Amino acid sequence: MAIYNLQIKTVSRSDGHSATAKIAYIARAIITDDRTSKIHNYTRKSTDLMWSEITHGDTTIDTIHRSEIWNAAEAADNRSNSRTAREYVIALPQELTIRQNIELTREFARLITSRYKNVADWAIHNESDDNGNVHAHILTTTRIFDSNTYQLKAKTDIELDNGRLIKEGKAITQDQIKQIRLDWETIQNRHLQLAGVDQEVCCSKKLDRQTVKKHLGREATQLERQGIQTNNGDHNRQIDQYYRELFNLNFSKKYWQKKAKKLEKEKNEIEKELKKEIKINETKRQSPDPINNEKTKKRKYIKKHACIYSTDLIVLFDFAREYGQYFTRYYDHINKTPIWITKDKKIKYSKKEIQIMDPDSRPSIELAIELAQRQFGNQLNLVGNDGFIDQAIDIIANNEKYKNVELKNQDHQKKLETKKLQKSKQKHKLDIIGIMN
Repeated sequence: MAIYNLQIKTVSRSDGHSATAKIAYIARAIITDDRTSKIHNYTRKSTDLMWSEITHGDTTIDTIHRSEIWNAAEAADNRSNSRTAREYVIALPQELTIRQNIELTREFARLITSRYKNVADWAIHNESDDNGNVHAHILTTTRIFDSNTYQLKAKTDIELDNGRLIKEGKAITQDQIKQIRLDWETIQNRHLQLAGVDQEVCCSKKLDRQTVKKHLGREATQLERQGIQTNNGDHNRQIDQYYRELFNLNFSKKYWQKKAKKLEKEKNEIEKELKKEIKINETKRQSPDPINNEKTKKRKYIKKHACIYSTDLIVLFDFAREYGQYFTRYYDHINKTPIWITKDKKIKYSKKEIQIMDPDSRPSIELAIELAQRQFGNQLNLVGNDGFIDQAIDIIANNEKYKNVELKNQDHQKKLETKKLQKSKQKHKLDIIGIMN
């Protein structure tokens, strides 16, 4: 299930880090640091790289400028403790496709760079064993980016000290970070909703709640991959089970609510028709004039329609007693109609058709034809492959109880008549031989 996990880190020289090394790792690329002449090569890890992109507001910058941008970030600050970049690490929902996660990450990167006028170089990683640890790294410059010269200018607001921010009437860094966390919650929930995922994430701290999944992290992920269970892994599995059961309960609740609503609607329609019937009868008593023929037809249709379901059951019960074929009732949610299937799963029965799951089984075809005649009468329509059609026609032609059956398809009817004629000639020939003997 989708979880909320956003880590915001700074890239600082005092910690032995550099923007060039960080982006080489994120993009699985080769970057030469012009300041130190050190070459950072992470191409060997490129198997888990799903996508990389450079974003500046609504603009996408060619990755050919990657080295230029991040060497400019290193050159812009010369102090030994300078912050040369800021990194956002986000866990991406497993429920979304890679394309949907790209759009999700892109929108978040565009929001950050539109707000701070900086540039974001980002990539999506996914372990090659598909363990579900899909995440993105977004590396942003600490300075405003000039898209014309590819140079970096003044520090962005989030990098300024709080004293200056307060003096200029701007939100302090901590409040800006809170807003970014809230923005990530909003964007992720919107993309989950667009994808039809009935889940939500929340940026609020919920460490005391037992219904929130915990981020595994690199070490726990590696242990889980080796088949070694971890505390966070066990916790997340319990949460998955909890939400599966919750989903089933909600689905069942919605189903029965929908069923009750449908029954209520049918009840209202019946009551409405009863009122009409009473009104018609009252009119009939008060006036000798005949009732409108069209209304009479409508009442007859309603009466017939109300009896279809019970008629189906009567046909099935008679058939089951006679042939020992018992049916289990299911509900077809796509066609919104009940269906019945035999215990051996060979025949499927509904109001409109009878399906034979094994069209090569002659006994199944014989039972289906018998059931079809009882339900639909002597006007039948055969649909299937040539082998099934030929077997069905042969059964109908050679069984006296189907002598009145006619097939709606003209070609099938011609074949049936030919079969009956051949049978009649053969019988006549046998009768002559019998007389001669």
